[in-house]
Amino acid sequence: MQLSLTEDQAMLAKTASSFIAEHSPVSRLRALRDSKDERGYSQDLYKQMADLGWTGIPFAERDGGLGMGMAGTILITEALGRGLAPEPYLASVILAGQTLALGGNEAQRASWLAPLIAGDKVVTLAYQEQGSRYDAHVVKTRAEAAGSGYRLRGVKHQVLSGALADAYIVSARSAGSDDAREGVSLFIVPPRWTSQLFWRPMWPLKFNAFSRRAPDVFHVSQ
Repeated sequence: MQLSLTEDQAMLAKTASSFIAEHSPVSRLRALRDSKDERGYSQDLYKQMADLGWTGIPFAERDGGLGMGMAGTILITEALGRGLAPEPYLASVILAGQTLALGGNEAQRASWLAPLIAGDKVVTLAYQEQGSRYDAHVVKTRAEAAGSGYRLRGVKHQVLSGALADAYIVSARSAGSDDAREGVSLFIVPPRWTSQLFWRPMWPLKFNAFSRRAPDVFHVSQ
């Protein structure tokens, strides 16, 4: 079967390729690395990507997106990969954003997905744990009711673009064994609720989070 781009997709691919070639050549990543830039990417450039509509491509129009699906998203990631652009598109838009779109209620989408699409907030997904081997059902982090809130205890590994994220979507278990398919919830956790933030991509993120106000929580259907 022959696969071909629509006229709109071809225009998007050309625009994305030209933009990255001009604004984010591979030499830019090397310069950020050598300068030990704390953020590791440009907020201004990421905002420009959002203004071009890139961050809204996979999301429904009801949430402020463009409704172009994953086909359009792939065209953007191809261009970003070609230039090794370090902006948090994969972490925030594809991983965390799709999780919010699929599992979040209307209020949660308005609070977090809307500013994510606007490029004003970066949200990332914290789900990997030691020994989980990419199985999302293996969750040792625990969520315990504490007063009117929850206490999360656990360690997440390889939290993509998590160093300076505005919030984390954290998987935590309130019931069942560590590998049970049921009993896992997702919590939207601001950085101030974590006991240790990491500043390098491979450092673990430790959660010992509690607030008098319960964190936003939602369930994703299996």
